[in-house]
Amino acid sequence: MSVLAVIYLLMAELSDLVAAIVLATTEWEGIGALLTSRHLLVFALFAVGFLRPDLPPMLRWSCGVYLGVIGLYVLASLGGEAGIGLVVRSAAKLALPAVLVVAGFAALRTARALRRYMVVLVCFGLASMVFGLWERQHTGFWTDFVEYGEYLSTTKDVLSGFRPDVFLPFNFYGYDQSEGLGLARRAAGLVASPLAQGTLLAFCALIGFAGLRTRSPWIGGLVLCLLGYGVYASGTRGALLMLVIALPLFIVLTQANLGRLGRDGVLLALGFAASFQALAAIYGYTVEMEDGSTIGHLWALQDNFLNAGSVLVIGDGLGAAGTLAASANLEITGGLEGAVFSALYQIGGPGALAFLWVYGAVIVLLFRRRQPGPPGEVAAAMVAFAVGASTSLVISDSLMSLSGMAPFWLAAGGVIASVAEPVRRRPDPVEAQGEVGERVA
Repeated sequence: MSVLAVIYLLMAELSDLVAAIVLATTEWEGIGALLTSRHLLVFALFAVGFLRPDLPPMLRWSCGVYLGVIGLYVLASLGGEAGIGLVVRSAAKLALPAVLVVAGFAALRTARALRRYMVVLVCFGLASMVFGLWERQHTGFWTDFVEYGEYLSTTKDVLSGFRPDVFLPFNFYGYDQSEGLGLARRAAGLVASPLAQGTLLAFCALIGFAGLRTRSPWIGGLVLCLLGYGVYASGTRGALLMLVIALPLFIVLTQANLGRLGRDGVLLALGFAASFQALAAIYGYTVEMEDGSTIGHLWALQDNFLNAGSVLVIGDGLGAAGTLAASANLEITGGLEGAVFSALYQIGGPGALAFLWVYGAVIVLLFRRRQPGPPGEVAAAMVAFAVGASTSLVISDSLMSLSGMAPFWLAAGGVIASVAEPVRRRPDPVEAQGEVGERVA
């Protein structure tokens, strides 16, 4: 099963790049089958995981209710203005966290399987970072060789949000480099998306550090710094915020002695000193709203709150709101810039609460699996990253990004399955009486 998890991971991360290359070089009309195959694999793993008797009840009920609400809205939305393709894609995007965490529970059943998965993931993250640094300087790879904009518009039905001079998504470009702030081109990496690249590398940075911290702390620190720089090169401020929140929290959750605290303090101090100028620049132009993106985020957040009253009970329907509808150039009432708002505006308040139930259940189950030793440290890192990623609930829909968050959701299911939960054993009455007798004597 762990092999299937690794195969799906690579399919989820590489499918857009591979599909675009195949389409550009062969013009094969059946390229959609490559994208569909990854969904078939993960739904098969989900079915296996959901039918397992040892699936924690908290996870079974939360995922079952959430997916049930989505299923009802699929039926209700089939006759609406959104086409069936958009309805299905919107449903799959909303369902992604619940499906993936249960699939990870099915596929990563042992600590050894989880460790192999983590090694492949971190190695992939490093490779994606290196490729991102190269392609950032060679935009012709995307415009001339891959023809990525053509792939997005014809195969994935993305009809808006392109920069006209290069026919690439606007998010391939960051703040004006001539001002010394940000990047003219943002690294998209092997996942072919700067936003997903940033989230992926932030998770890989924390997991790589957590896995190496006990055995080789300085190598772990080097991996953290390299992948942290990859997050910066992607220009994804949301992912950088996730890492900035998650790293200190992880260190707090795993402190065992003063020696480790001192070593971690040195690593954090060195990392902060090395990144201070970049972080200060990002903070400065974000607070001053000098870039075009920040004000757009604020407007979207404001609209989400102002228009939420109309969808508190019943949402607008699948495909009637959210990022996929906006990319299809449809008029929407909200649901942008926030995973919880994407759920709220499509499947209503009950659906949004069900999604928060799933997210909360995952965090609680991961928190319970903290224990001394490397497996427990991975669980603590997962808790810390989940808390850091919770910022995506209101500022982006990264939690529902396949290439960005699939590694996290699969790993979360694996940690829940493979790390033994501490047993709270009831005291034996006979032993208890003996202890009382000894104290009396």
